[in-house]
Amino acid sequence: MFTWGNGANSRLGTGRIDEQDLPLEVVELSSSSLTSVSRDDEPSRLLTPEMIRRLHGTDIDAATAQKILDDSQTVAVRAAQVVDSGGGSGALATGSGEPSSGEQADSTTISTVMAVAMAGRAIRPSLDVLQQLVKSQTYNVAEVIENEQKQIEQLKAKLDEAVVINEAAEAACLEIENKVQLVLANHKTVHETLCRYNAYQHRELMPGIKSSGFPKGLYERMISVLYLEPANLSVMLKKVEESEAALGKSENDETNRLVAIICDRIYSNHYKARDEYYILSLIIHATNEDMASVQEPRQILASVNYVTKLMAAYTRRGPNIEALKDMLFKPLAAVLSRKSLDLEIDPARVYQACAQVLRHKIGEDLPEKLSSKEAWQFREVREIIQPRVKTLVEIVELFLTRVIACRNQLPYGIRVLAKRVYEMTQDRFPKATDEQRMAGVANFVFTTYLCPAIIQPEAFELCSASSRPTAAMKRNLLRIATSLKAVGCLRHFDDNAEPWMLELSAKIKVSTELMKQFYSNLADVPELDEQRRITVYMESTESRTPTRAFELNSLYLVHSVLYRHHSEVVSSSENPLTAILLELGNMPDQVSSEQNKQVGAHAARRPVALALVP
Repeated sequence: MFTWGNGANSRLGTGRIDEQDLPLEVVELSSSSLTSVSRDDEPSRLLTPEMIRRLHGTDIDAATAQKILDDSQTVAVRAAQVVDSGGGSGALATGSGEPSSGEQADSTTISTVMAVAMAGRAIRPSLDVLQQLVKSQTYNVAEVIENEQKQIEQLKAKLDEAVVINEAAEAACLEIENKVQLVLANHKTVHETLCRYNAYQHRELMPGIKSSGFPKGLYERMISVLYLEPANLSVMLKKVEESEAALGKSENDETNRLVAIICDRIYSNHYKARDEYYILSLIIHATNEDMASVQEPRQILASVNYVTKLMAAYTRRGPNIEALKDMLFKPLAAVLSRKSLDLEIDPARVYQACAQVLRHKIGEDLPEKLSSKEAWQFREVREIIQPRVKTLVEIVELFLTRVIACRNQLPYGIRVLAKRVYEMTQDRFPKATDEQRMAGVANFVFTTYLCPAIIQPEAFELCSASSRPTAAMKRNLLRIATSLKAVGCLRHFDDNAEPWMLELSAKIKVSTELMKQFYSNLADVPELDEQRRITVYMESTESRTPTRAFELNSLYLVHSVLYRHHSEVVSSSENPLTAILLELGNMPDQVSSEQNKQVGAHAARRPVALALVP
């Protein structure tokens, strides 16, 4: 190391004050002075870059290492302890007792720094001290390795136990899976065997047509195709209703019978995922077809036609009835228990009921009948109606609260139909308001599903035999259902034309946002095809060849409708229904009810059973 100038002397700490023009060597900073020591001189303890590199990767920084090297007493004591320990563990002794945790950490730090310093030749201990330090570090490493090895052995033991438990659980799962497969196979075998032996294999028709055999196989194929293609059934229903309308039939008997056959015969199992999927597909297809003839949003599902009849029949299926019981049983029980309840709020009827009292009180000859608006002018009539309206609003709020609280418990089919009706309305009337778009959903949920159960609770098993509603109570239930439908449909009343409905109209106005949220949550379900993929596993428990029971007249009606509307139902000659109809021939006539009963009573009193072709 060379220096020149006063500034360099000061910075390097040489102690010189004279200024040198030529560089002079600084002996104190030479390599030999830094690393060489004599017996009488104290060894140099300057932390070199090589030592810093060796300390890299430990938890000792350069400042700590330099502090240890600068402390001559600590280095001397440590060297003496290493010599006295005779190759011990290298811990720093603090008297006669065991070292504390802090002292052990300091001892480890000092040992590490000393080892690095010796490697960097910052200090020159004797050979014995060096050997003892190396031996101490070796023992420490061996102890660490031994502890780590013990932990590894413990982990291996725990892992072996977990593997044994997992193998046992896997074996149990495989055994259960085999048992389930065996049960399913036995279930299918028993079901198909019963169908085969209890059904008609070859059925001779009743007297008058005994010469021809019953074509069971052709009818099985026909029903199977219709079962798997709900769109065909939708077209059949539409054409039957149109033909009855053209003939001027008001009762639509054939449409009603065909709806019953579809829901009670073709898709007769209310709890099978496959039947549920196909009947929902049928209703959605029929609703989409009917939507084309609707002129304004509030007309959606508002009239009685084959679509609303199909929806009404669907809402009578098992899961939907059970949901109605959970939803409406308590509020209906509360209403039916009020035997003296009177919710008649039509002023004209209230006037007729109290006309004699009014004549006696007023002393005038009042007319027998008045219009609702004229009757509302009487103070006595208003005093009777206003408390009833208040009671009616409270009861409607009770029902509405219960319906909204149970919205997530409604079956998937009800909710997905509500969703599809709303989406179809949005596509058909893109400029309609939110209230107009909800009209179709409200007509389905309230008019088709909820209100019939409120009006006729005995038909839905929502009341006991002792609490069956009387004629007066029926009128109350009708008023409740009508008011609940008005709130659900957000149908506002004309306060000028019907001032007695003012309080109910106010209830409708404050319920607008609530109903919007209700319909939004109600329609928050997966699409039908997505749900179909979810329920495919459920079909593994079902027979691959389901059997449906039909009376002869039911089969003949389906055959007749297909025969008459073949060109509209079947789009091409490649449709399998074309070949089936050609083999079946002309449409059959309906047999008498007596013959139909005889067919149903034959073979252990079972009607004709058809195994659907998969």
